Amino acid sequence: MEHFREERFEKQNAADLIEQIERFDGSPEQFLQNILSVQCFLGQAEEGAILSDAQDSRVNVLAVYPELEKKGVIPEWLAQSVESVFEAISENNTIVKPLQVSEDPDGKNAEQRIILIPLEMVDMSPVVAAFFVRGDSEVIWR
Repeated sequence: MEHFREERFEKQNAADLIEQIERFDGSPEQFLQNILSVQCFLGQAEEGAILSDAQDSRVNVLAVYPELEKKGVIPEWLAQSVESVFEAISENNTIVKPLQVSEDPDGKNAEQRIILIPLEMVDMSPVVAAFFVRGDSEVIWR
């Protein structure tokens, strides 16, 4: 099955999207990317990632949606999410943080946030879903 496409979401409801996820027949990475694409669409997030505790104070990036344009170039929202993973895991609670932008003299990026949501996974190290949101949308974490 191919990756979900956001333009297809416009004509579907949540039940249709969940049914497609249940029928998915691809790699685990593609599955996670598809889950992220649906969550980003439903939660009005621009981008998302699934991050896990790799032990030794390291973080694994299990999936990113949309895929990174340039391999090895990490967007600022993702870098800040990686830095905050252990905080989300230790608090075991959703964390909403303003995105810290180094060059923002006019405050135009004040409405950008990262949202970290710890996920309960069986037989896995701790996992966190991270999302990049612009504007004042609270849909994804409510």
